[in-house]
Amino acid sequence: MNDNDSKHARLQKLEQQKQKIQKKIALAKNRISAQDRKDDTRRKILTGAVLIEAAENDTNLKGTIDTLLNAKLTRNNDRALFDLPPLPGKSDNADRSKTGS
Repeated sequence: MNDNDSKHARLQKLEQQKQKIQKKIALAKNRISAQDRKDDTRRKILTGAVLIEAAENDTNLKGTIDTLLNAKLTRNNDRALFDLPPLPGKSDNADRSKTGS
């Protein structure tokens, strides 16, 4: 093996190491992103649970929550979960096409 062949072999080995490291970095980023999403979902669930429990004893808070839900929920299937009336002219099929689901 001449010097040029050994340089090419070394370069090839470095490229393989680089690919392995890039895969490890991508996996680590994916794990972090997945955990961030789980944490965000858990925060939302806990916040909702606390507010729902507090609203059971506070009519002003319940009214505020109801007003916010009515103003912010635009998908009729979401509104139905909270016994809110459907929005006129909106169908759930139209809602899904906008979100790509």
